[in-house]
Formats: sequence, C-alpha cells, structure tokens
Amino acid sequence: MNRLMVWALLASMVVFLPGCGAPRTDDTDITVIDLTTLRSAMEEDRKSPKHLVIIDPRPGAKFAEGHIPGSINLRLPDVDRVEGRNPAIAGHHMIVVYGQDPASAVAKGMTKKLIELRYKRVKMYGGGITDWEAAGLVLEKSPGG
Repeated sequence: MNRLMVWALLASMVVFLPGCGAPRTDDTDITVIDLTTLRSAMEEDRKSPKHLVIIDPRPGAKFAEGHIPGSINLRLPDVDRVEGRNPAIAGHHMIVVYGQDPASAVAKGMTKKLIELRYKRVKMYGGGITDWEAAGLVLEKSPGG
C-alpha cells in the first residue's frame, strides 16, 4: 500500500468513525404526554410507589419558585456526571420530564439524554409548568422559592 492510500484511509477513519458510536436521539424520539396522562400516572404512583418519577431540569431557583408536586430537580450537567444508573430515577416504571412550556429546550434535552442513556419509558410532559398552572393546579415550592 502506498503512502497516499494509507493517508486516505486514516483521513476517512477520522471523518466516519465518530458517527459510529451510540445513535443520536432527536425530537422525533420523544414521546410527549398531556396533562391527563401525567395526572393518571401520578395517581398510579400514589397506589404503587416507584411507578413514576417526575424530573424538572430547570435551574434550581426556578424549581424552588414552583414545581409540579413530587418532582425532583435534576439538571442536565448532573446527569452527565453520574456513572451508570442514577438511583433517583432508576427502578421507576415511568420517567416524565417537563420544563416551563412546550418549547422548553432544557426539557427536550433532558428527555433525549435519558433516552440516549437507555432509560426505559421516558416521556415528556409537553405542557410544562405553564399548562399545569393554566389548569388551576397548585405548584409545590421549595425553601428559598
């Protein structure tokens, strides 16, 4: 093999191999649920703990101001730092992520990240806090919020 062929082979590996890893997740991989489905899952969780974990990936100050009752504040950088399964979410039958509203980039990002990490039954509550409040439902507050 001449040097030109070796360089061409090496160059093609640099270009094509990075895309050979885990498949990328995009918005079409996200299953969006509505308020009725979320409330039904919350009711099921009252009967059968570990059925549901609700994740609010918004900044801590926003979470403290008001969040869906029972949700946990888990930020995307925190998920990136965890090796293996996160005990706060592992073992639940369903994982629901929400953000401020249907356009919430942070909620979409968290949902896609959990799907990429191969968590099962990950859904996104599309309406977010805006829809929750519009339905007249109360928000839970944390100290400082």
